[in-house]
Amino acid sequence: MVDSKMQPHKRVAFVLIDGLGDVSIPRFGYKTPLEAAKVPNLDAIASAGVNGLMDPVEVGLGCGSDTAHLSIMGYDPRVYYRGRGAFESMGAGLAMAPGDIAFKLYLEKLAVNFLLDGNLWLDILTPFHENFKV
Repeated sequence: MVDSKMQPHKRVAFVLIDGLGDVSIPRFGYKTPLEAAKVPNLDAIASAGVNGLMDPVEVGLGCGSDTAHLSIMGYDPRVYYRGRGAFESMGAGLAMAPGDIAFKLYLEKLAVNFLLDGNLWLDILTPFHENFKV
C-alpha cells in the first residue's frame, strides 16, 4: 500500500465555456463564428484536453445552463434547483431564506419596444432599474 502523503496531488483545470454553441453563417463559409475565429490559445487548450458533447442531466433532456451547471458539479437539479430567479439572486450575493421567492425579469426586453437608436434603452431602463424595489 502506498502512503497517501507520498502521492503527488493531481491538478485539474476544468474549463466550461457556456453559451458557445451557435449556428453556421453563410458568409463564414457555413462555419460557426467560433469555427471561423482565430483562437490559437483556445485551440491549444482544446487539443491538449478531453472534449465532447454531453447531456448533463439525462440523455435527451435539453436544459438551460443553470440546471446543466448544477448537474456538472454533482447536484441533481431535480432536488436542488429552485428556479432561475433564486439561482441568479444568490449568485449576486442576495440571501435567500426558506419561503422567499425570487423572479428573474429581463428588463431589457421591456425597453426594446421603445428603442429609437442604439443608446436610448439605457435612458429608459437605467432610471427604472435604479429605483426598482422588491
